[in-house]
Amino acid sequence: MFPKIFIPSLLIFTLFFLFGEIRTKFLIVEFNLNEISVKRYFGLQILTFKNSEIKGWKYSYLSSKYGTYEYLYLYVDDKKVVKISEFYHRNYSHAKNYVQTHFRDLGFEEFSLKDELKEIFK
Repeated sequence: MFPKIFIPSLLIFTLFFLFGEIRTKFLIVEFNLNEISVKRYFGLQILTFKNSEIKGWKYSYLSSKYGTYEYLYLYVDDKKVVKISEFYHRNYSHAKNYVQTHFRDLGFEEFSLKDELKEIFK
């Protein structure tokens, strides 16, 4: 009885988790003259935000056994809309430079696993 409940539940949780990771971390961010485009799901979903809509950005650090990685979050109306990661984006320094020069710094945000899980399962 236990394996019949546990194994399917574990598989469903894993699928939701992977889907959320793909949605929130595996994305392409393009900075254009007056807007930011975010491509999710390998380009199947494209979100566009005007630079004037972006309230600002915050940064956070996530430590792992391999090192500490920085994350940048772009906000529209107190809601995280873009997450740029030093771990996932190889041109992170260029993106960070663009964000720092074009948007308002809202400060540091403590990394929260609880918030990350909420975002994954939204």
